[in-house]
Amino acid sequence: MIFIADGCMDACADNVFACGARGIITEQFTDFKAIARKHKNCCLAGEGDNRVLSRNDPEEIRTMVMDMLETARLTGGYFMKIGNHIPWNLPPEAVRLYLDLCSELAVRHEGFPIPAAQTDSSAECTASTSSDWASDGRGLHP
Repeated sequence: MIFIADGCMDACADNVFACGARGIITEQFTDFKAIARKHKNCCLAGEGDNRVLSRNDPEEIRTMVMDMLETARLTGGYFMKIGNHIPWNLPPEAVRLYLDLCSELAVRHEGFPIPAAQTDSSAECTASTSSDWASDGRGLHP
């Protein structure tokens, strides 16, 4: 079960997991790293911030993606997701850069979780197949 909520999940994440959820999809106001450290085998999504994309600063977008990758290394499952969604009025070039960086850098493979060296944009990435995802016994993870 994946729990989906708006806002900050810091105060209730433990309760959500205690009720049987395997993951949380929420917004960037949540401390995703704290949840990932405490609940190692959970699935998280929503850490990205559309306000960063709205400013259309390539370095800030890259920093956000790298921060998201840092969280991904802490948990058994992670989806690169803008927590408050991608509205119609964001600069297309900012959205494209975000998606390109995610495609280039956020790749899981046999070295699960994402090794630190994998975040180097010059590193060659190989993606897992869906059968690799299910066969490692860790449950939900991209």
